[in-house]
Amino acid sequence: MLFEFTEYSQLKKNKLMEIYRQGNLETADRLYPHVADRRFALRLAERDFIDFLARDFFRPGCSYMVLVVDDVWLSALRLTLVEEGLYYIEALETRPDRRREGNAVRLLRAVITVLSHRGPFILRDCVSKENLPSLRTHRKAGFTVYSDVGYDYLSREHKPHCYGLEYRFTPEREAEP
Repeated sequence: MLFEFTEYSQLKKNKLMEIYRQGNLETADRLYPHVADRRFALRLAERDFIDFLARDFFRPGCSYMVLVVDDVWLSALRLTLVEEGLYYIEALETRPDRRREGNAVRLLRAVITVLSHRGPFILRDCVSKENLPSLRTHRKAGFTVYSDVGYDYLSREHKPHCYGLEYRFTPEREAEP
């Protein structure tokens, strides 16, 4: 089941951190290499992540989309409305112990379904050219490469090491066989 969280207070932070555990471990290594206790360094990275969500992320047009099955948070992404009909996704991640089960594809397809009920839209993402699993995931969900240079709509930066990916929905597309 897809859950859309539009306020920080709605999140179950511990369940969300289970999804982002690997990314937070990498962040801890990058930002806190001087902290000998790696579990403490992980907690610092998680604190930074939660602080970002509480202070910066949640504003009008922003939501967290989470795929949940049997109360297990499997996969998540952040969704930002850039302008009418244009959405940007970031931080697509799946719990490390539930990867290679198609959960990220299921999440993307569920998000597409929800957005399709709101009318025509373009959904964009910026993915590293070296992140083959994410590129395959997006392709399976119906995304195409629209640019050889990615664009991060939040930082407003062009990213030459990324592809710009998009999914376009129009009512005519839904009617296609």
